[in-house]
Amino acid sequence: MCIRDSTNNGSITLNDFVISGNALQTINGYGSIRNLLMFHFGPGLHLNGDQTITNFLNFNYGGMTTSATNKLIIGPNATVQNNSGTQNYINGNLEMYYNTGYPSLLFRIGDNAGYRPVEIGFVNVTSPGSILMRTFNSD
Repeated sequence: MCIRDSTNNGSITLNDFVISGNALQTINGYGSIRNLLMFHFGPGLHLNGDQTITNFLNFNYGGMTTSATNKLIIGPNATVQNNSGTQNYINGNLEMYYNTGYPSLLFRIGDNAGYRPVEIGFVNVTSPGSILMRTFNSD
């Protein structure tokens, strides 16, 4: 499925919700997306609202931006795969959930200056939670 500008205030439960093309695409609203695949050869996807990935996010081509107050949320059982290397990431707010035990999180974030990943490892977590990250370019 290819979109231009849409609103998701519910759940997109398609096996593969694909963002493709070469023009900026926008998702407005506050909802969830089961599987999001990025095959975008232009400026990517912009979120004007909070969207939660519930199963799988795959960066193949194309990055993602959020507004200053909105975020992409990676749910507690979701995974992120990056087939593109370092050129595609979240330019904005990224919240990731973690489970108990010894989890590690890789935040695929950056800003207009480039990819600035953050990796966090936890030791003996007894209560699940989430962390919100973003980068700020001082230039």
